[in-house]
Amino acid sequence: MKWVAWLFAAIFISAAPAAAEISIGVAGPLAGQYAALGNQLRAGVEAAVAAANAAGGINGENLIVTAIDDGCDTRKAVDVARQLVTQDVRLVVGHYCSGAASAAALIYKDAGVLMISPSASQPGLTEKGNWNVFRTTGRDDAPYILAAQKIQSTPSLPKSAIVYSNAPQSQALVQQAAATISNAMQITVKLGSFNSTTTSQQLMDNAIERVIVALPSAEAAALVSSLIYSGFQGVAFGGEQFLTDDFASDAREVQFEMQAAFAQDPMINPSASRAAASFVLSGVTPEGATLPAYAAVEVFVAAAKARSVNNGAAIAEWLRAGNGVDTVLGRISFDAKGDLARQPFAWYRWLPSAKRFVPE
Repeated sequence: MKWVAWLFAAIFISAAPAAAEISIGVAGPLAGQYAALGNQLRAGVEAAVAAANAAGGINGENLIVTAIDDGCDTRKAVDVARQLVTQDVRLVVGHYCSGAASAAALIYKDAGVLMISPSASQPGLTEKGNWNVFRTTGRDDAPYILAAQKIQSTPSLPKSAIVYSNAPQSQALVQQAAATISNAMQITVKLGSFNSTTTSQQLMDNAIERVIVALPSAEAAALVSSLIYSGFQGVAFGGEQFLTDDFASDAREVQFEMQAAFAQDPMINPSASRAAASFVLSGVTPEGATLPAYAAVEVFVAAAKARSVNNGAAIAEWLRAGNGVDTVLGRISFDAKGDLARQPFAWYRWLPSAKRFVPE
């Protein structure tokens, strides 16, 4: 009768429900010239999923990863989004590029799927009001907003100005900064025919004490050089364009104060050390979007445990309520738009004696 017992056992095993799995999508440039960037996303997600599953997954359900190449192409990103939706993903980590992310976000929104980008930094991504969109990276306009906040908080509010180009993306970068400072002068310059001497004189004629420079590196360096010869004695604020070698070379004679806000290296965060070992073992260098992608999974896992893994709207609501999550980036939370409540930027100050920027 042993065969009867075996038969019943076989029937029982085959009738038992398969363990549920929670699908997480990864979307980015996984092939071609930008493959290294997209694979940062995949490496970060796979490492975070492995860690989450080792800790019991989400309420006992394991996570699986589905990665699809979007080539950083807007049209292809829409097709990729549709593919991922048909595979019943609960979260998409991506897309890498801002244009692709913005296009795909609407597909996920209609399907009730959460999207967390570790790399798409254009301000417009979270300005559209899509409930399902978050990011674990900083905004491109954050350096100028932070500079505006510094100026606004200065006693006896100094006379200030914002200099930016006529390019639409440049205007988008300074929109919130301009709204932050009371009565800031705005100067728009035309790329290709920019006269730094004229702009510098305009700043001096208006007794400007604080200037936010939201120009490309070459134009920013030219303006700083003109300010040197004009005898400017105020403070110039900028972003990553101030930190290039070319800028440092062109502006080496600067004696007035310059400050630049630049994205922090996530590896300096003590919380990153617990994930570093797993990357070393797998031969992956956790650079660029790798740790922000890892953090995106951690955010989702925490929120899904607090709410329901199958209710994207409830998860998004929990995150937008300001609930903090411990991640490899440290403890993070989000604002009502889906941006990081604390933008991951550090201030650097120009040190004339060293002819370079140093941490503040």
